[in-house]
Amino acid sequence: MHPVITIDQGNTRTKTHLMLEGRVLADYSGPTPSLENVLAMQERWGQTGAIYSSVGSMDVRFIESLRHLTEKPVRVLTHATPLPVRIDYATPQTLGTDRIVAAVGALKLLGEGVPALVVDAGTCITLDILDASATFRGGNISPGIRMRLDAMHRFTDRLPEVTTAGDTPLFGYDTVTALRAGAIRGIAGEVKATLLAARARYGVQTLVLSGGDMQTLIPFISEDLNDYNDLRIFPAADLIPVGLEEIYRYNENL
Repeated sequence: MHPVITIDQGNTRTKTHLMLEGRVLADYSGPTPSLENVLAMQERWGQTGAIYSSVGSMDVRFIESLRHLTEKPVRVLTHATPLPVRIDYATPQTLGTDRIVAAVGALKLLGEGVPALVVDAGTCITLDILDASATFRGGNISPGIRMRLDAMHRFTDRLPEVTTAGDTPLFGYDTVTALRAGAIRGIAGEVKATLLAARARYGVQTLVLSGGDMQTLIPFISEDLNDYNDLRIFPAADLIPVGLEEIYRYNENL
């Protein structure tokens, strides 16, 4: 089995991974897709396939250049790409590929028959349902931590600019901690409420958590779920590259 290069072009960063059977062999993160890093991976590991996904406009020039670098297929994820999950969504053409990939990654990591709430905590936070029949049932999108903090500063006259670093009490004791706790603990509460609703409707007991703010949120979500012994958190830092590799392999075997 040959390795696969996964390129995930997000809102603010492009993440490139070299994957083999769910394992990360090499990785790179930068503001834009990098052919130099693809070449470096191929020089180290030999010929690879590749799969490209973008939440925004596709970098057509990069994709065409990528096709000339490998003898193996280069796949571009679109809404017409065959998937190992079914999509139950009224407007599949508007469904972000990042949400699709995260659901596929959760299926790969958890196995068939395990329903999950799949949360990708990045610039925006996506909270999506994968049911026991491996069907994507939709979900919610809300502002990420930094978007919430930035908005409170930018759209008011006097609220200060606040970072995620520092004390995050249950109840803020000054304006800075009130803003930080409101953003971070507000998201934790939102995840808890969504998970409980998903448990009631779809039998979900597993929260798959990924994204750049995963480590920031884990302690607060864990605290909120402390009294629910039947619920578990499954941290998955490499959820997106795992999902992209799985989509590549699925199409390779069709």
